[in-house]
Amino acid sequence: MAISPLGLLLLIAAGLATPPTCRVSEFFCDTGQCVALDRFCDGEDDCGDKSDEPRYCSQIDSRFMEV
Repeated sequence: MAISPLGLLLLIAAGLATPPTCRVSEFFCDTGQCVALDRFCDGEDDCGDKSDEPRYCSQIDSRFMEV
């Protein structure tokens, strides 16, 4: 059974429209890549587009982290 050119085009389009998924322990960047959750809001642009550093992220004052 052969696939028609239209059927092939629809299969390709469906594959391109399906976004990749990240592991539970990862953040899905707007660029399409996955980065470890501990890199989310860490002050570093790990995604390349700063989607892992939204406005509400802020650096924690290290003085409060001292034991």
